[in-house]
Amino acid sequence: MLRRLQEREIKGPGGTPLHFINSMYATGAFVARLRQSDLLDSHEGCVNALSWSSNGQRLVSGSDDTQICIWNASDYSLACKIATGHRANIFSAKFMPHSGDATVVCCAGDAEIRVFDVHYSQSRAVDERARLRHVFRCHSDRAKRIVTEDNPSCFLSCSEDGTVRHFDLRQPHSCSEERCPAALLDFSPYDIDLNGLSRNTHHPDYLAVCGTNPYIYLHDRRMIRDAVTGCVRRFMPGSSDGRRGHVTAVKFGEASGREVGGRR
Repeated sequence: MLRRLQEREIKGPGGTPLHFINSMYATGAFVARLRQSDLLDSHEGCVNALSWSSNGQRLVSGSDDTQICIWNASDYSLACKIATGHRANIFSAKFMPHSGDATVVCCAGDAEIRVFDVHYSQSRAVDERARLRHVFRCHSDRAKRIVTEDNPSCFLSCSEDGTVRHFDLRQPHSCSEERCPAALLDFSPYDIDLNGLSRNTHHPDYLAVCGTNPYIYLHDRRMIRDAVTGCVRRFMPGSSDGRRGHVTAVKFGEASGREVGGRR
């Protein structure tokens, strides 16, 4: 670790910022120094979703108890607790970027996506400080992941109904089979339920999708075609036992966007 720090400072071999970041990720010496700094205890069920705000000042969590908690990173205090109204486990929760942490999106096993406007104050956190802004019912099965874009209005979702959908909070929307916009990607003709979705922050048109087969599908939104045969690339993550199981999560690397990882 010290050698890498020195090379970064003197611009020695491998001293570029990108090389330094890539070489330091998950190194044994770095991971061994990690320590628990606190325990955040407010949920009454398994916590399935965690996400930092873009400035790192707040953390949002979602749970099987169908509640969302928003925490202050400075002192680990509870800033707000929201009874979402979901009827099943929350699987994903995100702050909308450039919203001042005032807009939170979550999705759950009831197939719904809910958007809340949150007001923060110095008083004790209460549910009444969060206002339900939108309920989207475009998905027909469990909604698994929310992926935000680099603006306060647009986000993507994926579901076990096999679809990836795009939402824009600026557009009027009334959910029904006839009125919901067409899915951005539809894997349902191939009987693939979706588990994971990731957007490349360095190349925003690139999406990685995974589900109930062994592959990660890479798509370019500038040339969307068939969900399976129209992908730009597909990858099959390895497994320790050599079996070809489902891929449960996918993520683009944050440092350069050149890597994509999947988990079985």
